[in-house]
Amino acid sequence: MRHIRLAPPSDLSPLEAAPLSVENAATSANLEAERVYSRSANYRPDIDGLRALAIILVVAFHAAPGRVHGGFVGVDIFFVISGFLISSIILGDISKGVFSISEFYRRRIKRIFPSTLLVLFSCLLIAQLILIADEYTQLGKHVAGGAAFVSNLILWSESGYFDNDSETKPLLHLWSLGIEEQFYIVWPAIIVFFGRKNMNISLEQFPINLYHSRTQGEILNR
Repeated sequence: MRHIRLAPPSDLSPLEAAPLSVENAATSANLEAERVYSRSANYRPDIDGLRALAIILVVAFHAAPGRVHGGFVGVDIFFVISGFLISSIILGDISKGVFSISEFYRRRIKRIFPSTLLVLFSCLLIAQLILIADEYTQLGKHVAGGAAFVSNLILWSESGYFDNDSETKPLLHLWSLGIEEQFYIVWPAIIVFFGRKNMNISLEQFPINLYHSRTQGEILNR
């Protein structure tokens, strides 16, 4: 976290003080975004190391297809990291009594939608020069699926003997984003549900609580 050292007020002219005031205001506005994952006491260099490993695996897999393996392992690592960080945010806010599902979704939309929309519109524009009519029609369906974060389901429904080559699907990589966003939609609701049942929720205890809840339900239904 950035620390700004100010000179005594008497040593600053109005022109010198104004930029510092603006910078202080901007720094304060960024404090909320740095609550969980920042270069402070909560910074996790091991998580950054895992991210770097995942990126190397994915990039190498696509750079040398058929010769380098492990691309899907890199995606799995990203899934685990994302789940851990999101769960940490949610459980931390719940423990403080400040968690809001609407605010959680607002932050997800603000973080993901701008870059996703840029990719979708860019593909639509460029693909007009590359794809034939049928392939471009299919791309339109993929764009809609990408915007709704169901690309993984659409691509799954298309898989088969008569499916097009992957080279004609520029948005093929959005399958992983679809899974991630579906997780974001379902997971907070599950945590809040069990929290209202007054269950002790933690990253370590949640699977155990889920198992006991299922076991108790089966006993009651006998």
